[in-house]
Amino acid sequence: KETTEAVCELISNEDRHEALRELMDLYLKMKPVWRSSCPSKECPELLCQYSFNSQRFAELLSTKFKYRYEGKITNYFHKTLAHVPEIIERDGSIGAWASE
Repeated sequence: KETTEAVCELISNEDRHEALRELMDLYLKMKPVWRSSCPSKECPELLCQYSFNSQRFAELLSTKFKYRYEGKITNYFHKTLAHVPEIIERDGSIGAWASE
């Protein structure tokens, strides 16, 4: 939270402040799923929220920060956001998938 507030001080647009705060909140909710070797056992409640959170995360990036992403997100980032549930269903971890 401290880091988010420090970065917000560098951004003059209040709308982007709120978007950045929401992005960081979503990131912190999704990160345990990425880091887990077995998310369905280690963080099932976060796993259930993952699809919704990742869609919102991508929406914020492509709308509030479109100057940076030209309205698009990278293919790797898209895969990470969109396909995590499929990876997890195969008992994989995000770390293992990312290194493939």
